[in-house]
Amino acid sequence: MKNWKVRYRAHAGGGMVKWHVDGKEIGEGASFEETKGTLGVFQVAMTDKDGLLLGAIRTVTVGDVVSVNFSLTPVGEYRKLPTIPDWVVPPNTNLFGVPQEAIQFQGRVNLALGSPPLTRFSWSYIQSVESNPDVKFHPYNITPAGLEGTFVKAPPFFSSPTVPKNTNDTETPGLQLYTTGVGLGANRTSDDTPGITGPIFRHDALTNAKKAVDVIYALATPNSYDLKFTLWQVVYHAETFQYVPLKQCDWTLSWHTKDPGPWKAKLGDKGIEEANSRPPDSTTSSSKYRDSISARDPKTEKEILVDLPYPFKK
Repeated sequence: MKNWKVRYRAHAGGGMVKWHVDGKEIGEGASFEETKGTLGVFQVAMTDKDGLLLGAIRTVTVGDVVSVNFSLTPVGEYRKLPTIPDWVVPPNTNLFGVPQEAIQFQGRVNLALGSPPLTRFSWSYIQSVESNPDVKFHPYNITPAGLEGTFVKAPPFFSSPTVPKNTNDTETPGLQLYTTGVGLGANRTSDDTPGITGPIFRHDALTNAKKAVDVIYALATPNSYDLKFTLWQVVYHAETFQYVPLKQCDWTLSWHTKDPGPWKAKLGDKGIEEANSRPPDSTTSSSKYRDSISARDPKTEKEILVDLPYPFKK
């Protein structure tokens, strides 16, 4: 890529050598670096001090790319379900008509004018997420009824976890890209529809008589969610996954069930920008924070358990 550094390194035992590009000497030493500022295909040779060719002539291709499209479009609305007014339903369900995404991404990256083909490069998106929810689930029922026992040990509540700033928003730990990449010159459309667990879920437990039951947890009232995202358009080497971010855009999604709604995703005040920050790497993944977590002691982080009456009484 243009303005990337190219490192030339002699084979083991090569000693002091001279480096030539298209027949012109550019430097010497067992290792030599230069920044490629000119587009084209170049022949690189390594010689000894007397000009004798050492090893094979290598080809270096220097190209460049340009973002010709990068757009984010909020689409669907989040609404409260009339029968469960504190459950905010995402728009990709059929509860309010035709399912829709919360936000759509569109883009294309082309070769720059005068660039040779870059067959080993692709482009895609990387997204980070940060969330600060106030969402809890409290015990609602214990099923089945009529078994032996008088109480069940279980957490007093579950809550949606906080997601730290600049967490990679990918389902698969170890991967960095938000979506699979496409070749230069190809369009790529993607989308996102964040949601929360709800309105109920089951938790396996035992009565004090060792009988298996399910503790039903229901979404508490009120609740709120505050999600912040940054989406980058990146070009990357398909083998090494070294990448360069080209464009970026912040977007948010927030709601509080004390308000009537509906709610939609919103683009950041700065809109589409030239990339000016570094995307998260593959050591973080939002998949770690998908599930609700049980009540924890703030000092020890140990799970808190209480005795819930059985049969259950609200």
